[in-house]
Amino acid sequence: MADDGHAEKGGFMPPVPFPRRMFAGGRIDYAGDLLIGQKVQRVSRIKSVRHKKGRSGEIIFVTVTHQLSNEDGVQLTEEHDIAYLPGPQNTKSLDTISVELPKSDFSRSIQPDERLLFRFSALTFNSHRIHYDLPYVRSEGYPALVIHGPLTAMLLADLGWCEHDYSSFKHFSFRAKSALYLGDTLQLTGKHIDEDIKLAAFNDQGTECFSAKAVLR
Repeated sequence: MADDGHAEKGGFMPPVPFPRRMFAGGRIDYAGDLLIGQKVQRVSRIKSVRHKKGRSGEIIFVTVTHQLSNEDGVQLTEEHDIAYLPGPQNTKSLDTISVELPKSDFSRSIQPDERLLFRFSALTFNSHRIHYDLPYVRSEGYPALVIHGPLTAMLLADLGWCEHDYSSFKHFSFRAKSALYLGDTLQLTGKHIDEDIKLAAFNDQGTECFSAKAVLR
């Protein structure tokens, strides 16, 4: 086990040289249903490793693909984009001026607490210390416990799902733009654009930190 709580790199995950790991986004395509009691096979592979340099510095993206199959074939394909960054986070001071959120067709607000972060870490077998270990969090340069990217994605998916009478998705994708921290009240919004459901999560300052798209079957 690595110091950050993840499995050591160099096994399944490639031995990238940067120490800090963040969930950057993902895509899920649903071909059918997986039912309770069925035998399911999951096959995982490394799809790509990309080294980029932008305004915030160097970053390595590792894309992992998971395929879940039952006796009828592949029913779900999921891709995760994992970002690896060098050194501690250089956190900028946050602007405390509230910004008016863009207009939406439906919305919800939620303030995650330590219990929710703990339970989501347990549910997903995620031992990444940035979600529960405050001294470690500060050593990586973050001001507070970091809310899981997949948790925010799940909350947005649930918003869209409930708004549309629990209809099944054909596609769901999401992208993290900046971190959300414990103490933030997440403003979750949704808007209909043609056949798509556009979703977003905003922090207390009105910054869009997370975007997502859902397509119904």
